Amino acid sequence: MKKIIVFGSNGGLGKEICNLLKHHSITSINKTKLNFNKPKNKNKLFKLLKKLNPDVIINSAGFYRDNSLIKTSLDEFDNTFSINVRAPFVLSHEFAKDMIKKKWGRIVNIGSSSAYAGKPEHPAYAASKHALLGLSKSLTKDLRRFNVRVFFVSPGPVKTKMAARWAKSAKNQKYETFIEPKEFSTFVRDLIKADSNMFIEEVRICRMNEG
Repeated sequence: MKKIIVFGSNGGLGKEICNLLKHHSITSINKTKLNFNKPKNKNKLFKLLKKLNPDVIINSAGFYRDNSLIKTSLDEFDNTFSINVRAPFVLSHEFAKDMIKKKWGRIVNIGSSSAYAGKPEHPAYAASKHALLGLSKSLTKDLRRFNVRVFFVSPGPVKTKMAARWAKSAKNQKYETFIEPKEFSTFVRDLIKADSNMFIEEVRICRMNEG
């Protein structure tokens, strides 16, 4: 049985992923409560998870604020990158060591369609998800020789509370057309399970009907 850590378990996607993978050894962490800019918080997390030695880490937590460039403060920008980019880097840096030793591992970074399109109402979020794409591509090239697969899965709007708030403020967005969390989580599960010579490193998942 594979050992899996899901970071961002309080979010809609994180909860659904945990529910879907509950037959595995799951540890779920809401990493948004941890400031990865402070070493004591990082050490607290690693001490907690040291004995687990995960085979799979899923970075599903994300920080989002619906602000234009002018309204986005530097603190908000830094906090966005701390959670959306720095945390996945720190976690990958720590747990990839054991994956390399075992010659098997999975790192799943949950991106966003904003990484490609960009949005005028959340430049910091779009920039952070594009940075996460670059990080994922670099990790793929670095770790695949050790049979450690890194996935960047980039969905369009998913039916979560965060997306519901955005749909209310955005124009021409129908929440009922958003992607179902369970369907998305099933796709992530199948990516993790695949163990053949074929490898999908980057996936964009879109809605069939955008309204």
